Amino acid sequence: MESRLNTVSADIRDITTAEQRVIKAQALCAEIEQEASKAAEQQGWTELSTAAQDQLSMLQCILGSMKDTKVKHEEVERWLNAADELLSRDASSFSQADKLQEEVNQCKELVSEMESVDLSLKQMRENVTAVQQSSIPGLISWGQTELDDSQRRWDTLSKEVRKITSSGAEH
Repeated sequence: MESRLNTVSADIRDITTAEQRVIKAQALCAEIEQEASKAAEQQGWTELSTAAQDQLSMLQCILGSMKDTKVKHEEVERWLNAADELLSRDASSFSQADKLQEEVNQCKELVSEMESVDLSLKQMRENVTAVQQSSIPGLISWGQTELDDSQRRWDTLSKEVRKITSSGAEH
């Protein structure tokens, strides 16, 4: 059982494999607890049980960070896509006053969400760092590409949205 415990966190690469390993760790913890209750020599089983519980806790923490990152990434991507779509519209389509007002309202909505999006990006960065710093080799670069892409788009699009709203406030 000790060898199974040592491999329970092997090959984790993403949320799916992390979920599978949490299930394996839970089953292993239950199996160890059952064996410990039958064993005459309790010390060895207690140590193994503690190690299994620690491993399970670590895996659950990693999985939680991974899932939270996914949720935050989806929030950030929604904002980035909306900002990108608004900024890429053809200015000639603003000729009608109602369309122009709709664009202004959408821009104001994006501005009002910017602080929340910035906080989501910061939380993503913390989660990605925590997952990467776990002792699991397959997670050394987990989430970095998505984080970098989102940060790059955020830097560009948030500046553009601020520029539009500040120039709109002057007129």
